[in-house]
Amino acid sequence: MLLLTCVVHDLGMEEFDYISEFPDCLLTQILLNLPTKDSVKTSVLSKRWRNLWLNVPGLRLRTFDFPVFPYPYEEGFVRFMDRFMEFKCRSRLQKFMITYFEHNGYRDRLMELIANPEFVVSLPCLKILKLENIFHGEDGPLVVEKLISGCPVLEDLELIRLFDVLTR
Repeated sequence: MLLLTCVVHDLGMEEFDYISEFPDCLLTQILLNLPTKDSVKTSVLSKRWRNLWLNVPGLRLRTFDFPVFPYPYEEGFVRFMDRFMEFKCRSRLQKFMITYFEHNGYRDRLMELIANPEFVVSLPCLKILKLENIFHGEDGPLVVEKLISGCPVLEDLELIRLFDVLTR
């Protein structure tokens, strides 16, 4: 967070937050270079910063960045995703990446979420989509189709190691 504080003390001047005066386009580029969890944390700095992270053109989520206590990993991740989905219509997201460990159940939770008929994928600015090590059962093709059809300006689609696992 030190990157986001710039206060003048030495010259006897009144404290002033110069970084908050930067234009949104510059602030979102700064936030893009921070880990996503830190980018989101800036939302508590002031009203000016509250939803600024939603304009960051790239989002990299790593499930192990979510706290274990007081919630399990999954619950913290799901809570974040619920909040993110509330604001997705205002998001300028062009690149979205989720990294997770299979053993913690995120894969199944993500597949259930996307396969749900009430879930709508709408990523109108997403230009890059990379799906890697996707294991899917009978809903797999539907999930991939929903993801792709929800990205109208998609320019780069990369599918690596998609596995069809039969479910019983």
